[in-house]
Amino acid sequence: MRGSNAHGAPAPRTEPAPRRGSISGSVRPSRWLGSLLTVCLGSPNRRLRRLAVVGLGWLGNPDLVPSLVPALQDASPLVRRAADQVLTRAGWAPAGVEERVWSAAARDDWEAIPACGFAGATALARLLASPDPELQHRARDVLQSLGPEAAAVLVDRARLGLRPDRVNALRALATVGGDTAIQVLTDALHDRDWAVCVAAAEALASLGPPAVPPLTRALKQRDWAVRQLAAEALGTMGDGTALEPLLSALGTHDRGVRRTVARALGGLRERGALNRLLAALRDPDSTVRRAAAEALGRIGERNAVPPLLELLRDPDWDVRAAAVESLGHLGDPQALPALRQRLHAVGRLREEDPGVLQALAAAIARIAGSPRFQRDLPVPGVPDQDAAAGLPIPGREDPAA
Repeated sequence: MRGSNAHGAPAPRTEPAPRRGSISGSVRPSRWLGSLLTVCLGSPNRRLRRLAVVGLGWLGNPDLVPSLVPALQDASPLVRRAADQVLTRAGWAPAGVEERVWSAAARDDWEAIPACGFAGATALARLLASPDPELQHRARDVLQSLGPEAAAVLVDRARLGLRPDRVNALRALATVGGDTAIQVLTDALHDRDWAVCVAAAEALASLGPPAVPPLTRALKQRDWAVRQLAAEALGTMGDGTALEPLLSALGTHDRGVRRTVARALGGLRERGALNRLLAALRDPDSTVRRAAAEALGRIGERNAVPPLLELLRDPDWDVRAAAVESLGHLGDPQALPALRQRLHAVGRLREEDPGVLQALAAAIARIAGSPRFQRDLPVPGVPDQDAAAGLPIPGREDPAA
């Protein structure tokens, strides 16, 4: 029976105050506000995501707990930490090994993760895909501490999981290393899923010299896509041991592979590739010539200047633009007269592609060493600058000419 006040009237009912900071308070929140905050968890603004986590904690609705668990993997450490604090105050307990790993990572308690056993390797593999570089680095360190024995868990996930899990497992295998990891990654180059193939190639490239032999064998596969992936991986590896396999693959009959190999040689920046790249400037395929010209600019060998100047008369404008850009990167003054002459010549003909004209102006300014020099260059089609440069102006040609 309810109590009464001094006048005999029933006393008003009082509700207990909700516990501060607890998601399990007794006040029933409005559904629309909870839904709004849940949507805000997916905002690209990390501050808004953190406010949403804190707001959901203040609402005091236990039904909102599942929406906070994914926030433990947020790209922002502030959001991850806030989510772990709110869930801890709510009395939440991880439902499995993966949630235990995510919770420990959110608290920066990385020493507790090895206690999860090798089953935690799968959760760490997912953390490797996080946009947070620090989170990736810490997850990689823990995986390395688990040793090659963790590869067994990752191998199963790489072969049988869904696409995101397989990609993450392949990245984790590259972190663990070992012969088993290299074999699984090499086999994944032939996978039907292109995303898996690309992830395997990137993972092999991150292994460095130990991955050169399997990638060299992949360059000889019948599948052109596998050959291209192998060439790209060898190029991004940045190791001189990949030079000879790439030089051998530059003579393949597949133009797509030749183009990829030429770009990869530019990525290595090895002067030992100079002669083969100079020969590739005469390739019948324009895309190969363009890739070779770009690679020569990245290598930085000035002996490539005369052959690149010859490409200024190439029938493909993409090749001409690539040659001009490489000459600008090389910065050799001997190319300056030829570039200026070409700029004035195409200004009179009015037949050059605008992209090549811009590349010419930029290369001349770069070689001259003055940014102001580019502003002073005559731009074909502008009467005042054409007249100052001695170029013919449409409608004002010299009658005596």
